Amino acid sequence: MRQRLVREKQLPVEEALHITKDVVEALAHAHTHGVVHRDIKPENILLKGGRAIVAISGSRERWTQPARSGSPRRGSRSARRPT
Repeated sequence: MRQRLVREKQLPVEEALHITKDVVEALAHAHTHGVVHRDIKPENILLKGGRAIVAISGSRERWTQPARSGSPRRGSRSARRPT
């Protein structure tokens, strides 16, 4: 997404809303599985086939999954929106 923003500067409103919806749904899906993505930024939003996919990359300290005891621990790398 970062490359697209650099190239176009501004997205059409309809497309920005569609991307936002995809990202919110992906994060909601991750949250229902106890995964918290702590590094949302354009570099971690992939645009593919008209869909926005939230990627988890880099340091695992940027995302956590609560342990059953309530303390945070590293979680699964899957924070993708269900298809």
